Amino acid sequence: MTVWLVKLFIVMLSFTSGAFGKNNFHNPYLQGYPSMSYVYEACEEIGGLQSIKTKKNHFLKQSDDFTYYYRQLAGIKPQTAQHNVNQEQSSLSKSKPIDANMSQTTIVYLPGGPGQGSILESEYSELIPKKYQQIYIDPRGTGCNFFGRGDFELATINSVQTAIDILEVIKAAKLTNYIVYGQSYGTLLGTILVDLIEQDSSMQPPKALLLEGTLTTHYLQASKYSHDHVDIVNQLLRLNPKIQKLFMDPSHTFLGKSNNLWASYLMSVPRYGTNQDTHFVIQTPWQMLSRVADVLDSGLALSEEDLEFFENAMNSEDNFVSPIDPKDDLESYMDLREGFLKRAIICQEIALEIPWLYYGFGMQNGLVTLDNKPAIANSCAPYVMNNPFDAKNFPFVTPTVYIQGTLDAPTPWEQARHHYEQSLSVKKVFISVVDGGHSPSYFELAGCFEDMFNVIDKDPNLNFGRILDSKGHCLKHRPSLNRRPPQEQGL
Repeated sequence: MTVWLVKLFIVMLSFTSGAFGKNNFHNPYLQGYPSMSYVYEACEEIGGLQSIKTKKNHFLKQSDDFTYYYRQLAGIKPQTAQHNVNQEQSSLSKSKPIDANMSQTTIVYLPGGPGQGSILESEYSELIPKKYQQIYIDPRGTGCNFFGRGDFELATINSVQTAIDILEVIKAAKLTNYIVYGQSYGTLLGTILVDLIEQDSSMQPPKALLLEGTLTTHYLQASKYSHDHVDIVNQLLRLNPKIQKLFMDPSHTFLGKSNNLWASYLMSVPRYGTNQDTHFVIQTPWQMLSRVADVLDSGLALSEEDLEFFENAMNSEDNFVSPIDPKDDLESYMDLREGFLKRAIICQEIALEIPWLYYGFGMQNGLVTLDNKPAIANSCAPYVMNNPFDAKNFPFVTPTVYIQGTLDAPTPWEQARHHYEQSLSVKKVFISVVDGGHSPSYFELAGCFEDMFNVIDKDPNLNFGRILDSKGHCLKHRPSLNRRPPQEQGL
């Protein structure tokens, strides 16, 4: 989540905190970083915050404990779920902890990243239908569970330790009727978590695992990741000559922005997909480009509203896969730029280099090009890949639903399909979302995502035939909600 959103969230809480006061949050590691004070304040104010004591190192009996925070919310009954979004969010802030005796299904949400959390994001997110009970996780080292370099030993900073934390949360909440939902890096955590749960005879496995943007194996070559990403973008440009035409002149600065900047903007397209539907609030980069190209192709001038809209979009830090300049102290700079925890997990388990930093981008003949050398060499230093992830090492039989955009570059379609094909799940369904990006739930599936959860919750056959068409898009749409996709770069 971007810094400005967290700060805005704190301001919003300041108007309502008198109704429920501060919680019992205290994270000495986070408190030790004055630059993160805005996160600390937000964690102090948010409702529904719970905690457990868990081990820094789950594989050492004598390991020190630390306090691990998560957020749990009771579901809103359907007859009261028709309030407007602001009223609903306010009530969520004051929600009571989950009643373990309730029969409603609980959704355990695992965010992407690595390096992203979901506790603070859950205050304004409309991703999970509010009629379900919810548990939101900040994986160790992120958000309300933040710690810095040196606070934990490197041996404790990995996905297995992180998954065991979440397992302990599920135990503490005494869940027996629940669904695990992972997005992006959260699919890796979900794969490990469900396998660990099935090995623990004291636990009831989830009724289903939902994976969106699935990671299956590590990337040996960051260069292949970058080339595949560019290939997807250029394939779309060739199929849309009106858009490609905007960038044909190398000396032309379209809307006052350089072609190199536009190349970075175009690289964000596979994250959001190219859906032209109007049932959701958020405009995707491709929608904005299509609208501009149509207006200019018709010989008309862009309106002041369009120019302002595009200017704001181009200035948004969320829309760019940006090359950066190397610094003298590369390790410290990379920790500042990407976060040491993100680098530690990616570089030890997922990739030999930070993939989106491997090349800078340019434009030639209306297509995206890669620089001849990495934007940052040795972006993983000093970490080495000593624990490469492979889903086949974590077999499980829990029923599984896969949601995968065909244009997803961060976690390619082939990766998700491989996870599906080698899965031992007793029941599994693979949903290809045509022209979808990395987060179809926020776009192509936004209008029927609640119906999809109903199927996962109630239908043992996992039949989505009455909800989705042959392209994996919604047949019918519920009213749009103010859903916002994850903001940070990651998997």
